[in-house]
Amino acid sequence: MQGKNQRNPRDIFFGLDNRERLLKGALIFSKTITRTMGPRSGIVIMDRMAGMLATKDGVTVARELTLKDPVENMGCSVLKEACINVNDEAGDGTTTTACLSTAILKEGHSLVVAGFEPMEMVKGLNQGAEFVREYLYSISADVDNKKSLKRVAMISSNHDKEIADTISEACLAVGKNGTVVIEDGQGLGLELDLKDGMEIDRGAVSRHFLDQQITKEIQNPLVAVIPKVLTSTSDVVSMLEVSSQWPDNDLLVICMGIEGEALKTMLVNHTKAIVKSCGVKAHGFGHRQRDYLEDIAVFGGADVIDTTMGYDLSDFQAEWFGTFKKAYVGEKKSVFMPIEEVSDSLQDRVIALKSELSQCKHEYDRDKLQERIAKLQGGFAIVRVGGHSEQGIKERRARIEDTLGAVQSALREGVVPGGGTAYYSASALLNDYAQQFEGPRKQGMILLVRALQAPLFQLAKNSETVGEVVALRINQARDLEEDEDVRDWIGWDAITNEVRDLASGKMVIDPLTVSVSALMNSVSVSGLLLTCEASIV
Repeated sequence: MQGKNQRNPRDIFFGLDNRERLLKGALIFSKTITRTMGPRSGIVIMDRMAGMLATKDGVTVARELTLKDPVENMGCSVLKEACINVNDEAGDGTTTTACLSTAILKEGHSLVVAGFEPMEMVKGLNQGAEFVREYLYSISADVDNKKSLKRVAMISSNHDKEIADTISEACLAVGKNGTVVIEDGQGLGLELDLKDGMEIDRGAVSRHFLDQQITKEIQNPLVAVIPKVLTSTSDVVSMLEVSSQWPDNDLLVICMGIEGEALKTMLVNHTKAIVKSCGVKAHGFGHRQRDYLEDIAVFGGADVIDTTMGYDLSDFQAEWFGTFKKAYVGEKKSVFMPIEEVSDSLQDRVIALKSELSQCKHEYDRDKLQERIAKLQGGFAIVRVGGHSEQGIKERRARIEDTLGAVQSALREGVVPGGGTAYYSASALLNDYAQQFEGPRKQGMILLVRALQAPLFQLAKNSETVGEVVALRINQARDLEEDEDVRDWIGWDAITNEVRDLASGKMVIDPLTVSVSALMNSVSVSGLLLTCEASIV
């Protein structure tokens, strides 16, 4: 009989065979994902446990891909993680990341086989990526009107006009500091509902509180605001007993942290449905965390249950609770909607903070005060997604989430020419920059030069056009353009098959955040796979 601590034997793969299998897995992943790239791309249909789903959303396809061969699956999984990471960071860019990564990997693998030193080559890749990032920032343009935001939304939603109109209107209405939440609706189209709300960049302290949902919606929760790290059973048991008097209302605890026996006690009660609850850690650090908790308490009409001020957690009182009209809690962020009764208290709190702001002399403190005021005044929009079937709603909701991320990124940091144009422009400049280097480092940069042309070529391929011909047309149009600022924005419109200034007319633009995030993650994951000498499966 084997000892219970004995591990199963592992297979280990080395060198060329290992890299080829990793590359094959990455290429299979990329080939599937990039079919959804561009306005004339195709759909991918998936047979899932929850039922069939047809979609053009790259990140939805990415999450479903798993390969049989364990080494190939490692290559697939590494690239999948990079794509999902870009989507989490910037809200879009999954297919672009896959396209850039495999372009680097295919030629990079050939160079490693030919004898080039992979570590030095990867250093060249990273140096080239930094050069391109600076270029992208230099040509970016701000967006502050519905027309430009709608064009971002049109491109990200695969040219769904209703999605583009609704999301651009929602984001403009709530502004940079506001929040947009996506819900399933009852009708056939999209409904936009504008409200007041607060968003914090902290989610549930444990995923088990979310009941296997990405974002949990809680109606009229009992809100307890506690400026303390809860660690023992005595910190929470009285609160749980009092909240059990309202079985239809979940308990929402917002504090400095929940650990040890306190967390275990809450989770046991939650999973057994004795007292349904959720714990959220307050955003910020140190004394600022307490400031944010006081703001949240005002927002929910709750007491700040401070044990240093006479409150006793072992003798919890019902009147200490506040409430929200609705709360949305995810893994990384939470959104709270206030009840009407707290509007006067909110106004008083904002006035007090603005008075404090007028007397504040330190820039960092001023920024934090402005952030707190913005959260208390933040706009809140709900987009309800309808459809003819559950699968149709799921597919459309996935595209809406991508579109929302792209539009919010564009609002924050601006936009660059879309359709692979920004990368294509950067490739020519990087090629000139690379000439001052030699050896593997230069090859790493040249490798990136060719990879930067891949998104444009893939878009052309998906539109049944030859990429080299499109590139030639762009070069010819740029040679005729005298204005240097316009020259960088001349590119190819895949819908009309025109080469023109993409900043005019029906703009073709991508969020700067998406372009930079896709670039940096692609270079990072490609460098990892090119320098991998062994795999253990």
